[in-house]
Amino acid sequence: MEAQPETMSNATTASHYSARFRIPYHEPGPDGLIGIVPLANYLQQAAGEHAEQLGVGSSQLAEKGLFWVLTRQYICIEALPGGGEEIAVETWPSRQPRQLFFRDFRVTGQNSALLATATSTWALIEGRSRRAVRGPAWLIESIRHDGASATTFPARSISRSDAQDIEHDLECAIHPRWSDLDTNGHVNNADLMGYLIEPVARRAVGARRLAAIDAVFRAECGLDHAVSARAGEIAPGHFHHTLLRSGETEVARAETKWV
Repeated sequence: MEAQPETMSNATTASHYSARFRIPYHEPGPDGLIGIVPLANYLQQAAGEHAEQLGVGSSQLAEKGLFWVLTRQYICIEALPGGGEEIAVETWPSRQPRQLFFRDFRVTGQNSALLATATSTWALIEGRSRRAVRGPAWLIESIRHDGASATTFPARSISRSDAQDIEHDLECAIHPRWSDLDTNGHVNNADLMGYLIEPVARRAVGARRLAAIDAVFRAECGLDHAVSARAGEIAPGHFHHTLLRSGETEVARAETKWV
């Protein structure tokens, strides 16, 4: 599994939480900057720390047979940090929770320069049935929000868009590694984002960078699941992605923009 990022001094307000991290030198890629997988992991780390502080974190929910599942995340990237740089991830619940729980993020770097903004939706899952449930009153009351928004999803939803609509002419096979698995024995959502963009990223090396990703997570992916990442360009620099398990079950889908 991925090493935990180094958390520095953190700060909290009424509904916002800010975590500071120093980028380890092993995380940047060939361009000297971190990619979408480390960035998404920093967002999840900050979200997890804040949830624990609010009393609705993984450890507290596990005692009640519940757990969180990230169902959708949109990340808009302005710039990315390199090794040794410090970043701050500010996160907060952004809407009144109903069936889904919304959480936003704002990432800043040196001199408070904006690096990225993000929004996400989370479902509360009952452990035995593996089904989404509505949050109990105590949990709803624990999640404070002030209506602030970092960004919004670019569309109401992402369609499956089969081959009749989009020619997914970029494809690569991916075999999950043991190190990709999280504590539930499944591939982490951040790694799934990496899987999704793999066909385009390979072609875009040195030419374009990822500017935005809107990903929907639909099924679990384990060690024994061979997956196929497929992508098709629907407009210049705008791609539709799908991640299929055993050629049939859709694990995730996404739309990305590259500049």
